[in-house]
Amino acid sequence: MQDAVFIFMGVVFGILAGWYLASRHAHRLASLVEDEKRSSARAVRSAKDQVAAQLERKDHELSHVQSRLDDERRTAETTFSKLQADLARVSDRRERLEKVSSELESRIGELKAELQTATEDSFRELAQFHDVASSLERVLESFTQLIETVESRLLAANQRQRQAISTGSSTAPGPKAVVDEPASPRRTLS
Repeated sequence: MQDAVFIFMGVVFGILAGWYLASRHAHRLASLVEDEKRSSARAVRSAKDQVAAQLERKDHELSHVQSRLDDERRTAETTFSKLQADLARVSDRRERLEKVSSELESRIGELKAELQTATEDSFRELAQFHDVASSLERVLESFTQLIETVESRLLAANQRQRQAISTGSSTAPGPKAVVDEPASPRRTLS
């Protein structure tokens, strides 16, 4: 029986030694698991903090982009309203210029008609002046010929009187043929 007691004791000590070793090993595994949990929790907290920081940066960037977008939208609306106002002013000016242009074209047409009438009247008057000048030239030529004829007769009569006076004849000479002497040159209008 002694062998059975030793075997029993050996089994009990073996169980106790196994239990002790297993509990130590389990304790080590539990502490490893605990350490792993802590490092995992730290990693999760760190990842969470990083994600939160990234989200905060993204939110900040998004709010910055949103404010820039709002500013650009306001600028675009302001520019659009200015462009519409400028377009309205340009359209108004264009309408006024077209109205002034049509009035000017009408006035130019009237002035052209007046100028055409004045030109035609002036040409008619010039033609009348030319006719009058031609008539005056003919009258002047006729008058010049008449003067030349009268002068030549007077010169001839004057010469006869001188001859009569120089010959001492007291009787009046009878009618003689009129001698045409060349008359002094007269200026004629051209």
